[in-house]
Amino acid sequence: MNNQWKLVPVEATREILVAMLKADGHVNRYRDAIAAAPAPQQAPKPFMYGIMQPDGAPHYSELCVSGEASDLASEVESMNEGEGTGYRVVGLYTHPDDDEVNRLRAERDALQLRLNAADQRIDELTQHEHEPVNWAAPKTVRQLIRQLQTLDQDLETHAMLRIPDFKDGKQVRSCPLSISYERMEGPWLSSYKGEGRKVIAIWAKPDHRDLQDQGETLTESAES
Repeated sequence: MNNQWKLVPVEATREILVAMLKADGHVNRYRDAIAAAPAPQQAPKPFMYGIMQPDGAPHYSELCVSGEASDLASEVESMNEGEGTGYRVVGLYTHPDDDEVNRLRAERDALQLRLNAADQRIDELTQHEHEPVNWAAPKTVRQLIRQLQTLDQDLETHAMLRIPDFKDGKQVRSCPLSISYERMEGPWLSSYKGEGRKVIAIWAKPDHRDLQDQGETLTESAES
């Protein structure tokens, strides 16, 4: 009898059963079964060792990690004598649990999608940032926003209406101003639930009250 040992699975594998059926005699059958047993899966080797507190949390100190477990033995021994019991040296591994890896990958992918969308939005907002502002009648909300961003944000807003039949025909009147979300079919206003294109409508509404009843006075245009 020799002193060699081997770990074998509790449940016989197919290879073990086949080896037992083919062997002659009980002794050979036993030896062949042992030889056919798979080698146990080796546990991953820690790349470093650390100290774990009694509650399972990591312990931090000047000497809390090392490449060798023996380097931490005296530190753990002194802590268990002075602070209580339960401190121990544990192995630190580079390969986490598969479920944890999958969870982290899913979080990473979701975050990457959000970052991509944010980058695309930033590009859209800044692609015309360095171009000169066109002060003609704005054709889009983006152009209107770029015009407004160059101004004092506390300026009042007024819609100006030229009155050709008043005095010298150069007078300009301030009118109430409002903005609404509408749909257009060609140059015509469509119903809100219509099939027309979506637009932002800026309304200048003349004040038809008598002059003495109106809230604003007439002003001369810059051309006069």
